[in-house]
Amino acid sequence: MKIVDLSRELYHRTPSYPGHPPVMHGVWKTHEESFAESGNVHGLASMFISMVDHAGTHIDAPRHFGKSGISIDEYPLEKCIVPGICIDLPTLHRAPRLRLPISRRR
Repeated sequence: MKIVDLSRELYHRTPSYPGHPPVMHGVWKTHEESFAESGNVHGLASMFISMVDHAGTHIDAPRHFGKSGISIDEYPLEKCIVPGICIDLPTLHRAPRLRLPISRRR
């Protein structure tokens, strides 16, 4: 069995559930900024990320729907792996072809 990760990429302003804030990420400090602030002792780059739990690829734990449900850390991972099929749709990446009049079709 081959397991394929179908997670969506997270990027700055990834859409989230309506009314929730989008994913925000970026550079907090560059090497140069950190080096200057430390008095030229060390320079480490830092990034930041902020996101709600309803952005990108996610799963709602049963507890999301009621206090008696289990939390996501208790949810069995094997329930997240299901059989699937892969469909090759190469025509989605091709330019539309010219349609011939009915009389010229073979």
